[in-house]
Amino acid sequence: MKAKDEKPRIMNETIQARERDATGETRGPVSGQDAGEVFDKLNMGVMQLDSSSHLTYANPTASDILQTPGQDLEGKLLWDVMPAGVSRQLSGELDRARKEDAVVSFEMHYPKPENLWLSFRCMPTSGGITILFEDITEFKAAQESLRKANEELEQRVQERTKNLRQASRFLEEQKELLLSIIDNIPVMLSFYDSAGTVRLVNREFERLAGWSLEEARGMNIIAALYPDPSYRKEVWEHMMRAKPGWKDIDLTTRSGKVLRTSWANVRLSDGSLIGIGIDISSRKKMEESLLRLATAIDQADEGIMILNPEWEIDYVNPAYEALSEYRRDDLVGRPVFVLERFFMDSSYQDIIRSVKKEGKAWNGHLKRRKPSGEIIEINLTVSPVYDEKANLINYVFLARDITDEVRFQRQILQVQKMEAMGNLAGGIANNLKNAFTPILIDTEMLMEDLGERDLSYPILQEMLQATRYGIDLVRHLLIFSGRTSPQKKPIDIVSVFREALNFLRASLPSTIEIKKAVRTDRAMVFADPTQIKQILVNLGSNAGDSMRRQGGMLEIYLSREMLDEKKAVEISPDLAPGPYVRIDVKDTGPGIDAQTLEHIFEPFFTTKGENGGTGLGLSVVHGIVKDHGGAITVESAPGKGTAFAVWLPELKEQGE
Repeated sequence: MKAKDEKPRIMNETIQARERDATGETRGPVSGQDAGEVFDKLNMGVMQLDSSSHLTYANPTASDILQTPGQDLEGKLLWDVMPAGVSRQLSGELDRARKEDAVVSFEMHYPKPENLWLSFRCMPTSGGITILFEDITEFKAAQESLRKANEELEQRVQERTKNLRQASRFLEEQKELLLSIIDNIPVMLSFYDSAGTVRLVNREFERLAGWSLEEARGMNIIAALYPDPSYRKEVWEHMMRAKPGWKDIDLTTRSGKVLRTSWANVRLSDGSLIGIGIDISSRKKMEESLLRLATAIDQADEGIMILNPEWEIDYVNPAYEALSEYRRDDLVGRPVFVLERFFMDSSYQDIIRSVKKEGKAWNGHLKRRKPSGEIIEINLTVSPVYDEKANLINYVFLARDITDEVRFQRQILQVQKMEAMGNLAGGIANNLKNAFTPILIDTEMLMEDLGERDLSYPILQEMLQATRYGIDLVRHLLIFSGRTSPQKKPIDIVSVFREALNFLRASLPSTIEIKKAVRTDRAMVFADPTQIKQILVNLGSNAGDSMRRQGGMLEIYLSREMLDEKKAVEISPDLAPGPYVRIDVKDTGPGIDAQTLEHIFEPFFTTKGENGGTGLGLSVVHGIVKDHGGAITVESAPGKGTAFAVWLPELKEQGE
């Protein structure tokens, strides 16, 4: 703007100088020739008007700006060469210049022939007006650009200010939110500067540890939380490392209580530290409870198997491994059907269907076969497990081996049955004895009176033989019931054993091989030697009868055995622990099925048919053994022979 304002000033001074003479007095207007020489060289438009507003002069620059040749301008009214709007405004400014006799400056938009902006200076001179003007379009464009730039800048400043205010409000809201989260989050938060001084703790820290933020800032909170120096050093080193991961730490609260916690630490870029802690007391108690439960399940005597809702095995305890003889690794992750051979039959499928349908526990007594072939009896409970929302989450199998219990119960039942049968047999035997005695005496007397030549003598002889047979049966029944009075005395059973074997060898066919063994030099028992021989002969004869057709091996052994309380009860519930003489009689005959074994010691029970025997042999053996305070057992299966074992209390000799 300074350069543009300089030209009117020079022009004004030039005109004024031409109007004065050398003495300083005014001489009148300059001549056209002199003015043209000056005006033609100016880089701005110059027009001179006379008092009637006719153009008397226009320099080349004015012609260029107005795009009209100079000769077409001279002599014309100013309004004829200017657009109407421009002429009206220019006329008003010329009138003001004449009226005020002063230079008037103004700017005007000149739309035609080009969209220009012109700057005018109207100066009254003697006899007219001199108009100086120049093109300021670029200046106005720059000015407009500057204005727009200023407006845009101001708008941007306003928008930026608005954004900053919004950001400030957002940060305030975020700060408030963050503080709210910090104070309400259910974990302990502690903020430390790079020197380890606490700067902030949240409400959860205050609640659990007991110190407020103000108290924590004014004390060595680390020393208070971890009173033991060595433990405090360990915790501090863990904090300073600030490595990823959690560490279980026991801190001491304000009240002196030890709180079990777990902490993770985060290092910030400015060296400060954030500690994040959670109370794990409940979790630790739960873990300890679960550990106790898991230990109890793992060490339980009952076999425990846990399955998922799809009946796939998730867990088996060692007791179940021992029970089933399947390894845990062979079961876990596999369907329950992998135990199909162990279940022996398809009954387990019925159990599964029942549990799924009823939705409640199933309990029962079943037989199972181990991979080794051993058959055991178990008590099985299958229970569904539900969560708090009644959703099925597991099935639990509880299996207990009750083989010994069942055997013991059977033994008790057998003992009770044999006692009851013994009482019954004893009562019958006494009555029969009373009935047979007069028949025997009267028959003998009648035969003696009639003589052998009497026709009725053979009939009486048959009656006598039948009576003696009946009396013999009565004697066996009395032995079975324990109502006889055997002549017991201390005897060396080894010699009795050998005598009985010699008799037995002579009575059995040669197709039966006898294998004997006496595994002691001397064994004393308090017994009736005749009845001991009867035990051996009856057991040996029964074994020989089972092998009479196809032949076989008869093994008879005599040994000594010390029974503890457990072993004694396993043999018979009423057998006392102590030293015993054991007699084993084994054969390779066809064997006996389980149903027959349940009745084998009952009187008059026989598998030999009508003419095969009285069925009193084994019942008599059982009665003799029980009367001597011993026990007898039998083991057999079809195709596997039969094995009897007899235990008789051993009599301690003097000096032992």
